Amino acid sequence: MDPHRKRRANRVGTALPDPELAQMTDADLQAEYERELDGTAALERERAARERGPWGYLADLTDDALLEEHRAAGAAYVAGLQAMTDREFAVERKRHGATPGLLLLIAREVERRTPQPVVVVPPVFMPVPVFEPHPVMLETPAPLVPTTEREARIAEQNAIGLRLIAERTAELARQDERDRALAKATENDPMEPGSVIVAPNATAEVRAALNAKQQ
Repeated sequence: MDPHRKRRANRVGTALPDPELAQMTDADLQAEYERELDGTAALERERAARERGPWGYLADLTDDALLEEHRAAGAAYVAGLQAMTDREFAVERKRHGATPGLLLLIAREVERRTPQPVVVVPPVFMPVPVFEPHPVMLETPAPLVPTTEREARIAEQNAIGLRLIAERTAELARQDERDRALAKATENDPMEPGSVIVAPNATAEVRAALNAKQQ
């Protein structure tokens, strides 16, 4: 004995009745049952589906579901376009380039496949302005005239210091000039440091005496 027979029997008659079946007579129910048995009802359903076409199911969708179906179909079509070769895309463009709903997607794919020109902006060299000093800047500033006794003393001390610096600088310059003149005068001198030049007619005694002094 089936152990689930009692459980299934308790469920009989608990479902909500079909309103269409509730309105049918016994004869109609018998005729519908026979149509299901011989396959007539199934053939009619297939014929109705063919008449609705492949997109007939869209009529049964809600607005939100229809928008979602449109977005999904558009994304799938764009993915298919991007996966095509240039030759396949040219054929697809020629076939559906004027189809409403596909025209914009195909135009975007054409723009994506078309290389964009690279705009090279040449460098612009600005002329360098010539700086011309103002005439006032070229003028020699006038010496400051002391106005107080303290400023006069400071100016006198500065003048003395500048004069001493100038005199010392001139003295060093003259010393350098004398050193350069002496170095130039003795540039070709064959004498060695400490040596003595004697006359050609000097006697041997003089020469010996000079050599003894140097030793």
